[in-house]
Amino acid sequence: MASMIVDASEFSPEQHIIYTRPKANAAGGKSVGILNTLSKKALYIHSPLMMTWGAAEFEGNGKFDMSLQFPREEFTNLATTQFLKVLTEFENKIKKDARTNSRDWFGKQSLSEDVVEALFSPMLKYRKDQKTGEPDKTSMPTLKVKLPVWDGKYNFELFDTQNNRLIPNENGATLPLLIPKGCEVACILMCGGIWFANGKFGLTWKAYQIVVKPTESLKKGECHIKLNITDTPLRVDPTLTEPTYDSDGEGEPVTQAKVQTDIPTNTVTSQEQAAEVPEVVEEKPKVKVSKKKGN
Repeated sequence: MASMIVDASEFSPEQHIIYTRPKANAAGGKSVGILNTLSKKALYIHSPLMMTWGAAEFEGNGKFDMSLQFPREEFTNLATTQFLKVLTEFENKIKKDARTNSRDWFGKQSLSEDVVEALFSPMLKYRKDQKTGEPDKTSMPTLKVKLPVWDGKYNFELFDTQNNRLIPNENGATLPLLIPKGCEVACILMCGGIWFANGKFGLTWKAYQIVVKPTESLKKGECHIKLNITDTPLRVDPTLTEPTYDSDGEGEPVTQAKVQTDIPTNTVTSQEQAAEVPEVVEEKPKVKVSKKKGN
């Protein structure tokens, strides 16, 4: 089983793939299978954990796909960098081999590099430059992955990070709910081979297994503050503490808290009271003096 799945970090397009003979399909196109050289069976690649834009239904017809987003340079890591590198090499090999196999694949004696480039539909999708209309290779691309669902039946497996199967489920959760926009996924991708239709050709990938890692966020209504009991306690002004008593009953002095206040007191001293009470002076009775008339 291990030889059937190639890790993205070890994948080499020049060493790990072989082609089958072209095969016509009912839609009028044709396809070329791609096999693992070691197992001689379908090619499976283990992708790194990557952000996805979520599961999307194609025009409401029950067909789903998702796009894996390669991270910007400041968020990239060795695994995603290597995955992008080998997929770019894979595209280049397909285009080179298209010229070598032009008779079998296109019914043409030969094809120029420019013609192959014009016919090729890249699996790595870059945003377009608004001025030139050409792919902006300074941006990071996406990789589209089909989520095979036929007649309402899931033909791939979906798990959470605890390896619990998410499909099928009893609560009726749909793929857009199970693989929401912004979540991260790691996948076993099966190469669907090369398709030829309407004068174009390209490569497809299908999900075989997916593990979904939900987007991390803080839940509202749940306290996330954690107190550390080993932290140094706050320093408290000793003058504001309550009286302390010795627990052994030896009657040690009690330290009474001092209470400071700016409120003026109404205490009046005895001197102030004496100053405010008016002094009572006892008046002597007046003596009436009468004058005698002369004889």
